[in-house]
Amino acid sequence: MRIYGLDFTSSPQKNKPLTLVKCTLIDSLLTIENFHEFGSDSQSPFEDYGDWINSRGEKWNEREWIAGIDFPFGMPQLAIAYFGWADDLSKCSWEDYVKKIYIAHPTFSKFCKEVTDWTYPNEMSEAGNPVKVQAKRITDQVSRSQSPMKVKDNPYPGAMFYMGCKELVEADISIPPVRSGKNNKKVVVEAYPKLVALQFIPEKEQFQELLQKKNIRKEDQKNLSPDELETKKNINNEIKELSVRARRMLRYKEAGEDELARDNRQMIIDGLNESDNPYGVRVVFSDETNKKRCIADTKADLLDSVLCAVQASWAYKKKESGYGVPYFDADDPVKRQIELEGWITDPALHEIFQKLEPGLTSSNLMPVNMDDE
Repeated sequence: MRIYGLDFTSSPQKNKPLTLVKCTLIDSLLTIENFHEFGSDSQSPFEDYGDWINSRGEKWNEREWIAGIDFPFGMPQLAIAYFGWADDLSKCSWEDYVKKIYIAHPTFSKFCKEVTDWTYPNEMSEAGNPVKVQAKRITDQVSRSQSPMKVKDNPYPGAMFYMGCKELVEADISIPPVRSGKNNKKVVVEAYPKLVALQFIPEKEQFQELLQKKNIRKEDQKNLSPDELETKKNINNEIKELSVRARRMLRYKEAGEDELARDNRQMIIDGLNESDNPYGVRVVFSDETNKKRCIADTKADLLDSVLCAVQASWAYKKKESGYGVPYFDADDPVKRQIELEGWITDPALHEIFQKLEPGLTSSNLMPVNMDDE
């Protein structure tokens, strides 16, 4: 089976391209064959991306494949209702409201303004700015990913949604769970490579210990009197230090050289080479040079494309049960919600939902309106 993984960006540049990896899956062996940077053939990156996703031209003439792409395929149900992108949520499809977004906002600047203008009434930040509403989809809440309404501050999932879905919605492909029944020979699933990476970085226990210390110190800070300003300042500095240490422990990409990040990239690749990894596919490289490139790439664009391909491979192996999308009864509101919002395909998210009680609905699952962290 042909497998693709695409590391997407809303603003591709020479040092930050749209990076596609081409792979072959035979049984449980995923072979990484080569990488392609969209826009390298005297086209714009998004034209090249559009040719691939729509199978235009001789270069992209394969008849069957599955791809993992790392941008949000949908918007939160709360935002769909608020902005009027659907006349009737009970009857609207993903395709309907996404097309309506592009009609209502023909340029990204207009989409960006609309999204950022939605703020909480009378709420101001410490800096004196209105507090933006950045609702999350169910899948964002479960995976701890950023809100697709985040369009200005890095990372930019909302910008990636706008730049990526325009071609996606027009393509003759199936996109579980938001669109099925189209071309089932070509399937695209939403990926989130960070979920794969964290499966293979071993300092999870130390990371949890740091987070626990951080939470304890936060509680200590709350119990201080207004007069204990110096103690509060010291605790606040300690909390910041704990946060930096925790984030660095799980880092596998960096703008510059970082020995820890490089070691983590090596550990991720080594872990994926083990046959008993959580994704059920063993990753090998047809060319050792490409493996070395993945380890050396400080921004981890190459590795992220591979991790997207790993999630696509896992989804393909689950195709008979909905490509890894959790099962819900036909009348379950959660089922309807994720059919509008989209779903990140990963065994960790699937496992969470398998453990939930039968009959769970979106109202008692988790809040649908969470401020972005």
